[in-house]
Amino acid sequence: MLKPQQWHFLSQSKNETRGYFITKEKIHGTGKFDTGLSLNVIPNVGKKQGGEASNFAKSFIREAIQDKQSVLQIIPPGEVGPAKTFGCRIRRHGSIVHYFLITDDSQDILYLFMFESPESEWESAWKIGETMLQKL
Repeated sequence: MLKPQQWHFLSQSKNETRGYFITKEKIHGTGKFDTGLSLNVIPNVGKKQGGEASNFAKSFIREAIQDKQSVLQIIPPGEVGPAKTFGCRIRRHGSIVHYFLITDDSQDILYLFMFESPESEWESAWKIGETMLQKL
């Protein structure tokens, strides 16, 4: 993933899930940030949920867009080879969050990308976030 200059990086694991964070604010110590990209790599998600990884991703998006007032964009599902993609952009607690999920049912893995920023800074932050996501 592309890390802008002056931004910070943190990786951590919890159980099987690996988390990677590229943030505008220093994240070490606090674990909190306002603007940044998170990636959670979740193996065996289908096995844990009793289905396929892509079904979990669909459920995740359905849950995220449940409050219709907060939905800014729904990204149509896509497929490239074994990969299936899902996404949306919502308002949440004064921030805008862009979710992009990639699944591979044959490998039973989910890549959950989240770019978030305070709503007041979204336009400038998204220029950076969009570039980061395009450079995957």
